[in-house]
Parts: sequence; C-alpha cells; structure tokens
Amino acid sequence: MIVKKSIFGLAMTALAALPGIAHAATLLSVDLSVQNQITINAEPGLATVTASGRDGTGIYLENFYGSAGIFPTAALVSGDFTTADQRSDNSPELWRANGTDLGLNIWSFARGNNISTTAGQQAFSGSATWTVSNAVYNDLLSGGGTFGNIYLDADSIDDLASATLIGEFAINNVAPVPLPASALLLGGALVWLRRRSRAKISTGHVSEPC
Repeated sequence: MIVKKSIFGLAMTALAALPGIAHAATLLSVDLSVQNQITINAEPGLATVTASGRDGTGIYLENFYGSAGIFPTAALVSGDFTTADQRSDNSPELWRANGTDLGLNIWSFARGNNISTTAGQQAFSGSATWTVSNAVYNDLLSGGGTFGNIYLDADSIDDLASATLIGEFAINNVAPVPLPASALLLGGALVWLRRRSRAKISTGHVSEPC
C-alpha cells in the first residue's frame, strides 16, 4: 500500500433499465457545479456488504479521473462526511496516490481508527466541501465517467485486490465547459451578419439573383 499522505435522475434510471446492465447502489454523489469547489454528499444507498477498514486509508473512488494529473490540494470548507457506522471527526481529506492513478481517495473522516459498513444499511452520512485551485478543478472535471465503484480500505489502485467493493458513486451537477474563444468569435460574427442582412432587407437593398 502506498503510504499517505451524476448524473442522477432519468439518466441513471435509464441506464439501470437497459438489458444486461446492472449497477450497485449509489452510496455517494460528487457535485462539481461550483467553480473551484468539490462537494461529496452521502446518498441513501445501502451497502452491498459488511466490511471494515482503517480511517487512515479511507475509501477509494475508482476511475474518478479521466486522465493523469496533479495532487488534489484542497482546503476544507466544512464537512461531517463519514461512514454511517461511525461518527465524523469533521476533518475529511482528499488524496491522490500519484499523477497517474485515476482514483480519488477520501480519508481521515471518522472518530477513531476504524471505518465500516453494514450490508443492507446506509453506507455513508453527511457531506463535505473543499475549495481547490483552477488546475485541480480542471483535473476533477476530467472525469472518467458519470459513475464508478467505491472500495473500502483503499487509497490507491494497488490496494484494490485486498479492498472491499461496497457500492458506487455518481458525479452530478458538473459545471458547463466554457466555450473556446474561437467559438465565441464565430458566434459574434454570425449575429453581426444576421443583423446586417435584416438591415438590407428593411431598406430594400437586396441583391437580385442573376
């Protein structure tokens, strides 16, 4: 072990209804709708198994990132996120094993050294919000998908062989990607041409076809 340190609604329902596609319960959601901010929210999903691990290792969101990037330096705004079986210590932290690991780790959130989930019961409670830099925020937006697996007692991909899969996370409320400058210029040019064409028609200055 490396030493440390959605889309919801109709879309999720439609995916779950497709033949041959099955998803575990959604245990937490990730909100990226606010610039330079990430919020983790516990969802009412039930854990698929009874499992335990270490608070110093935490949970791992597999394939959260879509590409290699940087360490997610983050400043906690507020947070009482924890496993439902434990009380929160109000100090959750984010971590990424290295620039190529595509998973996001959440750790140091429970009172005491241990964390656990119970099969058939809600897995997490509370929420947590962090502010991040532009570079870290862009990395978070690179998302590998709209949902993925959650492993308990893992903080890097190297831990998955011994970690426990307890359910899924979903990424929702993703901020819109700004249009590139070239697209904005093109849009402005089209508006100008449309107004110019209307002005010609209104004054009768319209060229006749040959």
